[in-house]
Amino acid sequence: MFPAIKGKKPDLYGINSLYGYTISVHILDNNIRLATTDTNASIEINRISPIREDESIDTVTSIIADLSMK
Repeated sequence: MFPAIKGKKPDLYGINSLYGYTISVHILDNNIRLATTDTNASIEINRISPIREDESIDTVTSIIADLSMK
């Protein structure tokens, strides 16, 4: 028999639920949706803004910035 091999115990880490967020931006044909969720997957922010299908990238970027600052 071989002697039992003991290794280093693992370091355990956690996520501080007060500081973790996920930000998602969905750009579709006729709207932009911006949403944020916390670490428990609860939706904190959910905003939608209509756009035209031929909207310029500068306008789309500006709308995303506006949605995030409200």
